Amino acid sequence: GAALALLALLALASAARGVFDDLHLAPDARAPFEHGVGSADPLPDSVLLWTRLTLAGRPAEARVQWRLWDPADPAQDADSPLRQGEAPALAADDWTVTIDVRDLAPGTRYLYQFFFEGASSRQGRTKTAAVDGPVSLAFLSCTSLWSGYFNFYRALAQDDSLDAVVHLGDFSYPDIDPDEVYRVPSGLCEDPRWFKPANRDVGGKAADNSLPFLRDKVAALNCSGSDLHRYRWVHSLYMLDPDFRDARAMHPFIVTLDNHDLAGRESDFAGSRKAALEWVPMRVTTRVAPDGSEHVRSLRNLQFGAGLVDLVMLDTYSESAVPEEGGLLGEAQHAWLDEVLANSTAKWRVFGSAKAFMPFTINGVPRGLDLMFGLVFLSLLALLLVCLGMENQCAAHFASEAIVNLDDSLTHKNSLASVTEPDPEEIVAELAAQRAQRHPVRAHLATARTALAQQRKAMQRSHANSPRTLRRCTCLGLVLVIVSIVIWIAAAIGLRVLLNGEPGLKYLDGGEETWEGQPASRDRLFDQLIEHRVASNNIWAVGDMHFSYAADVLRFNAAEKDLLDYNPFTDDPVERFGVEMLPGSGSRGNLDEKMNEILGFVRPGTPLGRLASNIADHVVSTANPHFRWFEGSGHGYGVLRFADDKPVQAQFMQFPILERIEGEVVAEPVRVFELRDGDNFWTDPLE
Repeated sequence: GAALALLALLALASAARGVFDDLHLAPDARAPFEHGVGSADPLPDSVLLWTRLTLAGRPAEARVQWRLWDPADPAQDADSPLRQGEAPALAADDWTVTIDVRDLAPGTRYLYQFFFEGASSRQGRTKTAAVDGPVSLAFLSCTSLWSGYFNFYRALAQDDSLDAVVHLGDFSYPDIDPDEVYRVPSGLCEDPRWFKPANRDVGGKAADNSLPFLRDKVAALNCSGSDLHRYRWVHSLYMLDPDFRDARAMHPFIVTLDNHDLAGRESDFAGSRKAALEWVPMRVTTRVAPDGSEHVRSLRNLQFGAGLVDLVMLDTYSESAVPEEGGLLGEAQHAWLDEVLANSTAKWRVFGSAKAFMPFTINGVPRGLDLMFGLVFLSLLALLLVCLGMENQCAAHFASEAIVNLDDSLTHKNSLASVTEPDPEEIVAELAAQRAQRHPVRAHLATARTALAQQRKAMQRSHANSPRTLRRCTCLGLVLVIVSIVIWIAAAIGLRVLLNGEPGLKYLDGGEETWEGQPASRDRLFDQLIEHRVASNNIWAVGDMHFSYAADVLRFNAAEKDLLDYNPFTDDPVERFGVEMLPGSGSRGNLDEKMNEILGFVRPGTPLGRLASNIADHVVSTANPHFRWFEGSGHGYGVLRFADDKPVQAQFMQFPILERIEGEVVAEPVRVFELRDGDNFWTDPLE
């Protein structure tokens, strides 16, 4: 019974949650600027400003006015701006507006606002790139509206210490993960690549679309339309999240795009790219590929501080769409990198990559599982020893009790051997009847004594069964110990043969559109760093993978598996180039959600889910010694803080996604690492 109750409790705790009652979606009340404002790609003297008009008449063109001013200057305000102008909002661009405001002062916070026919947008805040002083950059990726609340965006909006927010890809998701259907309006059209899981899991829950704007939003979606139409619709839906709008309004964003942001090669890639550039402002150029086609390039080298930080934004998705050029980056991007690295004078270089840089290997998984199996074995062995000890104690107790009872019985029999008396039960019954007639109270006492005697006999019978129960416990413990040993040995041998039976490293994700699948591209980038004498003090800030880690970046030989023997604290010669930071996904499912998807009973956040996550974290860390820290369940972002004559500090921030935090969202790092000048490996300041 207790075991069934425990299983029921675990099942209840692990049960999947349905769609949130409150999707927390609403347009900005300042129509027609319902999607808010934003800024992007700051330079020391320039920044991009963005907004969109939502117009009932859908004209081909509308004129929007904009103003920008320095709030620290008492002579400037919205009525007396530093810069102002007018720009067209075209139907061909989905009525979005992007403006490059120039001739600004470096490291300065500005306010800005848009105007249309007497209506005004909210005020936005932006900042140009600093040329001196400290620099703080936030990094995040994989932000799925369908998968949870955007508490992390509200935390970013409230952090005044940031110079910019760097989004490393998967800015928005058109597709819905079937196990993460939490913030999905009902009634979305059927489409195998897009919204099919929503219809299966959400059904016709009318409460989700109780607000007219959301009903109208769903009605405006045409799933038979082009990818351009559908990607525009997804971007516009995301901008109905107030926390997302706040973050975009309070900081300049620097964004690179990845596979969820853009359509696949077989689809309307150009259409999805156009929608992204309409809704996600960024500085782009165009180039002509060897086959004569024109490609949009989002490669950027943004500089912060006086020779302090170069932020090099790579393109690991659209640039690799040119198969004739080969590799993950393509020849044109490597040539661009040669120019950037040759002119780099910054103390630190940060490479923004939508793909994780150092490999996630699985060859060492058996080594990580050994400890887990060992702990299970020791736990079962402890259970067996406890059962054995209790069985021996119980046997000794009943043996001594039996001797005492036997001695009492013999003594009693000897005292009655020479006496012949009537049946004791008849005498007791007769006396009880007589006393009951004369003394009713005594009758009740006699009844109570009888009940106590019966209870005592029941307890004796229960005690008599205790040795049998303990013997069963011992046998079960012995069986479990034997089974655990067999599984341990079989798993250890089987996994080692499976993962290490062939030469070379095995990766969690070795697709052609990853650094693991293009190892020559990684080595070529290393060679470029050496050639241009910038092979030290490099940081790779990366996205795509749904977990967090801090890793050291080094050259390795995949065939010889020397990466599995890496130890940063030895004097062994290692060619290190810097470090890597993967802050984890903003809201898309992490490793714990994936385990629940596979197993079905380890729901994230439950005790069982946390236990499974801790085991997975240990196994992955053991299997990848270049990971200085690994955590597979938290959601959030990371911050890199740079200052002259100080180590770089990396902070990992995490927030819940299945509940919305009301009020202020406090951003406290769950883990902090430091990178000292010339070290090229992470250190924990608390160790």
